[in-house]
Amino acid sequence: MANVAAYWKAVTGFLKVKKEASKLMEEAKKETADKKPGYRTSEFWLNAAGLLGIAWGAFGGLLPAHYAAGAVVVLTTGYTIGRAIVKATPSKSDDAFMDALAAKLKGVIKTEETPK
Repeated sequence: MANVAAYWKAVTGFLKVKKEASKLMEEAKKETADKKPGYRTSEFWLNAAGLLGIAWGAFGGLLPAHYAAGAVVVLTTGYTIGRAIVKATPSKSDDAFMDALAAKLKGVIKTEETPK
């Protein structure tokens, strides 16, 4: 019977955590969206202009094909790495969300103090 009670306590604790997290996520979505979609960034448009310049140079005979291909690879790789860094970097709203979640769930979640 003790196992059932412990299981029930764990389930209800999980459901409380899930409910609070869902509320906070909805609030965070309403407040702000820090990260713009890729096509709305200056990096995207600079990359697109660079690609058009490379295409113009290659088709106009000003740039050899193998140099044009290398330039396209470098530009595209640079843009992809840049967007990956932006997406992986936590934003201010992410920090605020985690702080609010920790504050609301302080009584539900047992944490161990780390020695200093």
